[in-house]
Amino acid sequence: MGGKDVYSLTTMTVHRFRFTLAVLLLICTASFAQDASTALTDVSFRIRTKNDQAVFQMGEVIPLELSFTSFSPGKYQLNMANYDRSGRMNFERFEVSPQANWKDPIAVYYSSIGGYIGGGIFGTVDLSQSPATVALQLNEWVRFDAPGQYDIRVSSNRVNGDRPGRSAGNVVSNVLHVTIIPARPEWQASTLRSALSSIDAVPQTFGQLLPTVPGSTLTAAVKTLRYLGTPEAAREMARRIRGNAWDWDFMFGVIGSPAVSDGVAEMERLFRDPAFPVTGLFITTLSVSAVESRNRPVSLSERNSIEARYREELMGFAVTKTGDALAVTLHTIFEDAAMHSRELAADQSRDLSSRLASVFELLPVTEQADLLDYRWSAVDKQAMLPIIPRIALRPPDSRLSAIEAQAWTRVSGLAFKRWQELSPDDARPSVIEEILRPEPRFGSEFLGMLKDETLPSVEVTLAEHLTSSKNNLDASYRLSSLIERYATRSVESRILALLDPMLGKGACELQSNLLAYVVRVDPEAARPRLEKALASSGQGFSGCYRRLFTDVGTRRRSSLLQELAMKNLGNSDSAIAADARNYIDNSR
Repeated sequence: MGGKDVYSLTTMTVHRFRFTLAVLLLICTASFAQDASTALTDVSFRIRTKNDQAVFQMGEVIPLELSFTSFSPGKYQLNMANYDRSGRMNFERFEVSPQANWKDPIAVYYSSIGGYIGGGIFGTVDLSQSPATVALQLNEWVRFDAPGQYDIRVSSNRVNGDRPGRSAGNVVSNVLHVTIIPARPEWQASTLRSALSSIDAVPQTFGQLLPTVPGSTLTAAVKTLRYLGTPEAAREMARRIRGNAWDWDFMFGVIGSPAVSDGVAEMERLFRDPAFPVTGLFITTLSVSAVESRNRPVSLSERNSIEARYREELMGFAVTKTGDALAVTLHTIFEDAAMHSRELAADQSRDLSSRLASVFELLPVTEQADLLDYRWSAVDKQAMLPIIPRIALRPPDSRLSAIEAQAWTRVSGLAFKRWQELSPDDARPSVIEEILRPEPRFGSEFLGMLKDETLPSVEVTLAEHLTSSKNNLDASYRLSSLIERYATRSVESRILALLDPMLGKGACELQSNLLAYVVRVDPEAARPRLEKALASSGQGFSGCYRRLFTDVGTRRRSSLLQELAMKNLGNSDSAIAADARNYIDNSR
């Protein structure tokens, strides 16, 4: 990455983002109409096809180059975004003449979901008389349904002024002339084979994260398959919506295909296939495609009814699934139930949760964490209990990448948390054993649910381990949080010996944990230390004073903090005053 022209899109963003289709969501993308009234007279905008190609077969990718120049150097910046979290950018509008025999291939998607979240990371480049270019594919916005000659003009509001991310106005391109001819069957067949060969050369499993790199062979193959428009292409895309990196392109490809009915038929077959994993995005694709295949306007409520019917049917078909397909499909069911606060029937929840426990470890660690955290409300807890201790105690997996290993550890921590909630007496010995590690894997977030107010049996060991963990900041955070949660006043002198030299100078999280401990066990000793930490500003200090009330208060609320916050409402340092106000407001 260099300069301002930065491409930054991870498939984590794409994969982990889920639409709640029955709920109206906030539209965050910039409004085109808002700036359309302001025409930029000192910006030139031209469009051309790659290599100035003028003739395309139906279903062939039509690559566009958008070129921007300005006669006012330094006045404007060009937003270089090439993706949006909603699935489509909102910077350009396409005007096509004649108005017949073409359509927006995915308009039905946006008109049927009742709103969407947009936005994303973007970079900018300064506009000058040297062209700044953006590459797009016309097929994303325009699908030609009949041969002929077409004129295309583009309006864009991606030129920013003095406020980054805010359009300065609207610019209109030249007219581009293209000729669309019938696709040759042999070209369609060979193009399909080539695209599938490139896609399938990169094995993907559920939840796998792959880089989305514009211009790469894999990206080009996915886009080729998305726009090809043949019945077999629609069926192939349906088969590949399995919780992988390219699901969104395949979803839009099926929805936007002239052969959408073939895609729907294949998806309905896969829906019932015991070996096929049904994800939430698969159901979204199926329901919107079913709307599109009807070839008539469908209301939001009718589309929601179609999706609800598929989700209800899925609970019946789920029990026929096996292996990975069962794990993924059950995740989809519980995800939907949790997101929509939809309570399953008790016997159904118990049966599905028991099946989930049997295949839980077949899921990627990200989905395991999802179920133990955000989707936990939907599962039958007792049916899941048999798997919880094994997940909590499982050793690290040396085959995992650093990011995957982090997720693996988090899943074990969540399992410890659920174990303490469900069977505290059984969990207790393992929790204490984990706490007593020289460098425990978890802090109080996952090990702090024991019913004991304090644990005198572990506090000396915790204090000793904290003293010797100075070179491992992460371990220090975890140890200090456990001291804050469980230690008594017996180790106060040891903790003060560590705390006093770091006041205002050490890591904020570590300082906050130790201050919260002192606030709990000895408020009078805490008072001068809080006051000193508040006064520790300027060169050589770490700046923790700016959030002292909030950071300590989230760990331990007390009348002492309330008193000091009241005194500091008028502090000459605006950051301290704001933090004091925030603490008081949140304490009510």
